[in-house]
Amino acid sequence: MDDLVTSHTNALTENPAFPQEFQPRERGRAASRVQIDNIVSKFDPEQYVVDSHRLDTGPMIVGSDGVVESGNGRTIALRRLAQERPEEYARYQQ
Repeated sequence: MDDLVTSHTNALTENPAFPQEFQPRERGRAASRVQIDNIVSKFDPEQYVVDSHRLDTGPMIVGSDGVVESGNGRTIALRRLAQERPEEYARYQQ
């Protein structure tokens, strides 16, 4: 999880290592922060492992180079979850 290249850091500052053409959203906005906070506080691992056939839910899409092509917010939320709620992150891993 830590090796994945997301559009923004866990603090929601732009990641210069990320090809910005893959991220049309401005993750530094308050709405992104609220979305990520909600994922962490109301975490349900099923929503992140079951393929919903949609780009805005389910597993993240990660290129062979480790770049998160879809699911940057989910990835950042999972990183926070691992730090803040390790027991919930363990459920996700299982």
